[in-house]
Parts: sequence; C-alpha cells; structure tokens
Amino acid sequence: MAVIGTIRLAIRTRLEAASIPDLRVYERWPNTLEVPRGGCAVIVKPASWSYEQSFGTHPFDRTEMFWELHCFVLTDGGLPNAEELLDRYLSNTGVHSIRQAISADRRLGGEVDGTFIVGGRDYDLKQWPDDKVYSGAVLDIRCDLR
Repeated sequence: MAVIGTIRLAIRTRLEAASIPDLRVYERWPNTLEVPRGGCAVIVKPASWSYEQSFGTHPFDRTEMFWELHCFVLTDGGLPNAEELLDRYLSNTGVHSIRQAISADRRLGGEVDGTFIVGGRDYDLKQWPDDKVYSGAVLDIRCDLR
C-alpha cells in the first residue's frame, strides 16, 4: 500500500500537471499561505482512512483513504467576486475545475487504484492564523487502494 506522503505528493502532482490557471498547491499545511491574485490556493490534507475493507470476493482486500482539499481565494475584490472566483475551481468541469483535473488521472500516476471527489463542504469565510480572511471551501476525496 502507498504511504500517506506518497499519495499526498501524487495529489499535488496531479493538480499541478493539469495546468489549472493560477492554482497554487501545498502538499502540507504551510506557515504562510500565498494565494495567487485572481487564483486559488489548495492545501492537501489527509482526513481519515479505514484498513481492510471487505468489498468483492476477497475479504479485507481494500483500504480507503479520505483526503481534504482546502481551497482558498482572496476576498480583496469583495465577497461576491471571491465567491465567483472560488466557484470556478469547485465546478464540475472547466479549465479551472479541480474535480476535472483529478478525474483525468484517477490512479494518480499509479499510486492508487481510484480517486473520486465525493463532495464539498464548508463553503464560507476562512481566517488564517495571521488574521487574513479568505473565501474558501473543502473538497472531500476518496482514494481506493488494494
């Protein structure tokens, strides 16, 4: 089974390979968040996992790992503008779509058996430790491993 760090890097690599305009990806929680003006910063974070899931003919044949993609955009141009910008990255399709980028290589370069964005949540204002406020949301991802 792939290790957490390997999958974290594979998610970052997949998003960077998609050449999504003005997207900055952090594979670990940074001390300082740098969000591109007119763009989005994403932090890849492991959320939970379950070992030895029984799906199929072999008992205990799969591990599920759940990940969070924390997405942040600047609010400098006003909240309506920030929400419009964030929506582009959260959309199902399009040149800015994080979901579409993940779907283009669900195996993350062969590191996992499948990757699926299963939903999103926490669409709201986010305060960073330096008191900067961003508009943001979380995308939930499931990676399946054998």
